Amino acid sequence: MDMKARTCLCREWNLIGIPCPHSICTIYHQSKALEDFVAHWYHKEKYLKAYKHIMGVVAWKNFWPKRQMVLELSHLYSRKCPGDQKESTQNKDEPQKVKDNKLLREGRIMTCRICKSKGHNKRTCPFRADEVEVS
Repeated sequence: MDMKARTCLCREWNLIGIPCPHSICTIYHQSKALEDFVAHWYHKEKYLKAYKHIMGVVAWKNFWPKRQMVLELSHLYSRKCPGDQKESTQNKDEPQKVKDNKLLREGRIMTCRICKSKGHNKRTCPFRADEVEVS
């Protein structure tokens, strides 16, 4: 503990500015006044100086002065319609988007594995009924 620098190993006196219990014992043992070792911002003069300004009371909201000017804020934000917004935001002329390195099915021409014609797939092939066996 350093009485001249007003520090202690527990660092409480350093951080707060009020002597810690260790330093209080030392101050009383040396028969000194405890008030002399308190940080200056805790003194009565500093407290009165900090709170000398009077703060006015704020009136209730219904006593506030009425303003004549009306602000139109409706153009700043618009209400969104419910539902999926993807169709309205995507342009039909844009190329297909790739998701997870896979091309989406939309807009792709499918080729059937059974009859090799374009426009449908194996599941919707009209010739599939001939190949399906009932078990």
